[in-house]
Amino acid sequence: RRNAPAYVADYRKLEWPIAWHSDLREHAAGHGLKYGCSVYLAKDVAKIAAFADYIKVSSFEVGDDALLTAALRTGRRVIVSTGMCADYKDILPTLDRGMPWAVLHCCSSYPAPLSGLNLRSIKRGLRPALNGFSDHSRDVRAGAWAVAAGAEVIETHFRLLDCDPTNKDYAVSFTPAELAEYVRNIRDCETALGDGVKRVMDAENEMLKFKVKS
Repeated sequence: RRNAPAYVADYRKLEWPIAWHSDLREHAAGHGLKYGCSVYLAKDVAKIAAFADYIKVSSFEVGDDALLTAALRTGRRVIVSTGMCADYKDILPTLDRGMPWAVLHCCSSYPAPLSGLNLRSIKRGLRPALNGFSDHSRDVRAGAWAVAAGAEVIETHFRLLDCDPTNKDYAVSFTPAELAEYVRNIRDCETALGDGVKRVMDAENEMLKFKVKS
């Protein structure tokens, strides 16, 4: 991370040989999952793209046009967080290239207070890009709220129970049980939202006999 020297030691702990990505992608596929990876330098994109189903660009690097261009050239879906962006116009020059995008609203605070989430901005996102939310709130309700606000993609963090609490992402990461609740809340929200077509719902049929008719 070029502008985050305080994080260097933590990133060193997460380094691994490039060949490991093949095993990780295979393992993910075995569980019906796609494999993605965050990339921070343009020179690394091609190496990662050989294994990743999608490329993630963090809020800190969203202003790096060389990195975004390299990611788009891979043909992979590119997921971009927009924390610390004053406006979506910050990344419009690259978005206009019409490649597959997911653009995530984000509050780059660790953890992010509810007052900083500003979820209403999700529905003002960009098309044809998928709009979503990169969540650092560590609130099990926030993902569902984001879906209600129009998010189609949700990103959040989770940790294993023996994770090192000195890890920079520890404070914003869910335990497995919390993450399960987080996902259930999202699924319940999707069920409650329905398809948006106003009509008599099946659950109302029993009450129709009491309805006053003109």
